Amino acid sequence: RLKLDDPRKARDHFSEAVARAAPGRKEKTENSRNKGSGKNKNVHHEAVEKTGDGDDKVYEPALVRLAETHAALLEWEASERRNEEIHKRFPKTAIATQAKFGRGWALENLRKYDDAIALFREVVALKERDPLSARCQLHIGECLFGQKKFDEAFIELVRVQTTYRMPEWAAKAL
Repeated sequence: RLKLDDPRKARDHFSEAVARAAPGRKEKTENSRNKGSGKNKNVHHEAVEKTGDGDDKVYEPALVRLAETHAALLEWEASERRNEEIHKRFPKTAIATQAKFGRGWALENLRKYDDAIALFREVVALKERDPLSARCQLHIGECLFGQKKFDEAFIELVRVQTTYRMPEWAAKAL
């Protein structure tokens, strides 16, 4: 198991897992063919290059964890790319919404506030009353604050408290 206090090791582990399970990955394998029969049987080995379809049962969670470890290491460009990849590859899954948040958070940290706000608003528009939506609402306010749009930021931050009523996120918005 990976230790939670070693994000670099986790990043390296998940990078390898993503590479191994990636769709379209070319892999050389050994193919054995039998020639002849009985004791005269010769085993012929040949290198075969195969293209995999990817193992989504491994690829999806490894890609998600890789994006998270990039964020933990403040590697925002890499986090943004991986979250975009998650959203494109798995658009109909529950993790796609989380990837929108992850990408928005990376863009916020890259000071690409308008792009980040657009992604956060997509999550908020789903009208879920969950912690992720509350967090996106908070980040909309923070992005506007970063743009020095203080009046707009104040309105968005108040919405965290009035719309979601989640103490953890309301406290951070105040």
